Amino acid sequence: MREIRNATREDWLTRRMVGIGASDAPIILGLSKYKSPFGLYHEKLGLEPAPLEEVEAAAWGLALEGPLADRFSIETGRKTLAPPVHAIYQHDDVDWALASIDRWQEHTSDTGSTLLVPLELKTSNWALDKDWLEEAPLAYQVQVQHQMWVTGAPMCSIAVLIGGQKFRWCDIARDDDFIAVLSATESEFWQRCLDHQAPPIDDSVRTAETLKRLYATETGEVIAL
Repeated sequence: MREIRNATREDWLTRRMVGIGASDAPIILGLSKYKSPFGLYHEKLGLEPAPLEEVEAAAWGLALEGPLADRFSIETGRKTLAPPVHAIYQHDDVDWALASIDRWQEHTSDTGSTLLVPLELKTSNWALDKDWLEEAPLAYQVQVQHQMWVTGAPMCSIAVLIGGQKFRWCDIARDDDFIAVLSATESEFWQRCLDHQAPPIDDSVRTAETLKRLYATETGEVIAL
């Protein structure tokens, strides 16, 4: 794992566009409620901006990271550490595999050694409370598996604030079999970005929204579907 420090948030955002980050992983697998692989592809190529509601949600999530990390430490007794501002982490062998870490946490391994492993911090609204009843939503589990792949960590934790009032957290173990499938699927997607070959158009609402923005003006061209 290599740590890349960026001078500004704009530099950090630009760096994210030249690789695949943890939040991209569930989108590529088709597990995101908010974005399709088709839309993500056009974002990576700079042809589709991030939706305004996504920017707003990210801003609030960033503002609440500190209080969430503090509550996690109180609940678990684990010390947390903020990474350098605007830092991004890169896989040792795969340049396009990137991860942004909300917090590092101290983890004691079976051998008694202390490691720093990722802590992912989330905010959610009340409507999604049921998604957290038994375990973290699948999309978030995929996200942290990507983080463990990039960082080499043996485990990761997710903490969430639901509706501004309910706090939950869980540990997730590294799954190397799943990571092998995930990394292969991400590699195929990234090659599409390099070759400028968009993923197949699916019937999702998010893909339809992307198409409407990309082709907002009538040109007279007829495309056979």
